[in-house]
Order: sequence, then structure tokens, then C-alpha cells
Amino acid sequence: MFVDATYKSVPANFYQLIIVMVFDEISDLYISCCYALITGKSSKVYNCVLYHTSSGIDFALNSDHVSCDFEQEGLRRKMLKLKIPQGKVDIAMVPGAIDEFTGIRRSEILRSGIRGVKQTILEECRDLKIPYLTEKWGKFWKNFTHMLQRGCRN
Repeated sequence: MFVDATYKSVPANFYQLIIVMVFDEISDLYISCCYALITGKSSKVYNCVLYHTSSGIDFALNSDHVSCDFEQEGLRRKMLKLKIPQGKVDIAMVPGAIDEFTGIRRSEILRSGIRGVKQTILEECRDLKIPYLTEKWGKFWKNFTHMLQRGCRN
């Protein structure tokens, strides 16, 4: 199962559009099975969406794998809030840096994923001959690790 959300394309009075997709083994594709416009962001709302999704399809949602979509814009805002300069934030946002987390199992992110992404950003800074800003990036990675450890709850 893959669940994604967007805030940008929702009508007035709604907070978010949720899209629930399931993997179809025959076509080898993720297929959208539910769209939901929601007015808030809470576990109760998300559980309601999943309950109605399960009720509306003719098979049980027994997910062996749930994909996590790291919202790059949220990570970008956190970097800027920590006063990491825009140019360095841009380095983290290029393909092959922060987006690498979307292809790593959550259990591997803390163990080896952060190290790999940090190394990518460090090497890119070195190639561009700009300082890495160890202290500011350290604060970002500490916050990111804390977010993962508490389960990305809001």
C-alpha cells in the first residue's frame, strides 16, 4: 500500500487530499483505489480514510509493505529555519540526496541511510568548494533522527 497526500490542489475549506494506492501484482503497478478530501490532520481522520477505503474495495488491506513519502518541502523548511543557507539547502534537494530516503526501508534510514545522504551532501559541497557547516547540518540531522524515532507523528 502507498498513501500520499497533497496540500496544494485542494478546494477551499479542505486541508488535504489523501490518495491511497494498492499494488496490483498482475499489472505490476500501484493503482489508486481511494481519494479523500479531509478537513484536518489527525490519526482519527487518517484511520477513517483507511477504514472507508477497506470497506469500499473487495479485498482486505493486509499490507506487508507501506511506503513512506518524505515531504521534501517540510525538510527544506526545517533546513532554512536552522539557518542553513539556501545554496546548501539546494544541494540537499538535488536528485540523489534527500530523496534517497524514499527508497530505503525505514529500519535502514537510521542505521545507514542518513550516513549516505550526509556523505552525498558533504561531497557536493566539497566539489562546489563551499563549506559544509557541520554544526547547522548536525542540528538538522539530530532533528530528523528524533522525528524518525518518535514515529513521524503529528
